[in-house]
Amino acid sequence: MVNFKKILVFITVICSFFLTPITLRAETNIGVNPEQVAPPPAEGPNVFSQFATTIDAKTGDVLYDKNAYHRAYPASTTKVLTAILLMEHTKPEDQFTFSQLALDQEKSNYQIEFQPGETINRNTALMILMVLSANDVSYAIAERIGGSVENFANMMNEKAKQLGAKDSHFVTPNGLHDPNHYTTPYDMAMITKGVQKYPEILQAMNTKRTTVTTSRQTVSIFNKSNFFENPYSIGGKTGFTNEARNTLVLLNEKDGNRIISVVMASQRPEIYEDLKQMAEYSFGQFTKQMVLDKHNWHQKTTYLNKDVNSELEQSAELMLKNLFRIYGIICTKKDIFYDT
Repeated sequence: MVNFKKILVFITVICSFFLTPITLRAETNIGVNPEQVAPPPAEGPNVFSQFATTIDAKTGDVLYDKNAYHRAYPASTTKVLTAILLMEHTKPEDQFTFSQLALDQEKSNYQIEFQPGETINRNTALMILMVLSANDVSYAIAERIGGSVENFANMMNEKAKQLGAKDSHFVTPNGLHDPNHYTTPYDMAMITKGVQKYPEILQAMNTKRTTVTTSRQTVSIFNKSNFFENPYSIGGKTGFTNEARNTLVLLNEKDGNRIISVVMASQRPEIYEDLKQMAEYSFGQFTKQMVLDKHNWHQKTTYLNKDVNSELEQSAELMLKNLFRIYGIICTKKDIFYDT
């Protein structure tokens, strides 16, 4: 006979949560309990950048919008898309050779000087691309993957559409100015959302200092961007041309929520203040909601024809947008096992 006093029963429970958007109209407001309704989001920040947006990095939902669907020049934030194609179409051991065409690109860094025929592997290419925003590395990647810059641009445009871009057209792998090379803050945010598939890109976007080795040299490099001072930043990419002005994509994470912010046609130093305000506003649209409280969980189950009380080891909480509230929970017993 089994002694239930000595048996610790473990129950695996799967819960389904039912969410409903909160929609209030003046004529239907009667009878609504104010404590059950999330407050409307605060008015969005008045940012200096001409074009800006913040999206939920998981769902792609827009959390902040200032001309988010307006065409703008991306400058070197273009390299986020180049990095995605780099990871998608190459292996770690693949080599990238610097042609004269690549080396003829406008100089974007003075920390490392390449020579014709010099080679780098994929990780080095990715690090230099993100840390130094190297225009020559962008071309070396494009020539290696696409066979030509023109063909690589076609690949960029196709990939951008797959990632959710709606009004973008890319011509160069590095973002140097071309009147036909444009995107929107929303499109750039959706493209950046795609880097989450590749931890290596996120790591490179969040690297301030590192050492890289080519076929001819070993060099210490560093990223001079100020977004590293943001305590919630987990990676970013800056850009600048005279036509684009300052551009920046930034991933922030707080309390388990991840957001992606994009600003374009911005000025320094306002660009970082804009991003700070956008992050505060966007994170303010999330609320932690209790799903299951272990102190109020009193359930019985049957084990070996005996009733057994079940307890939760810990409470369960979800971070949800203020727009949503949980209105129903169904929990299903999945597995039972015991430890004597």
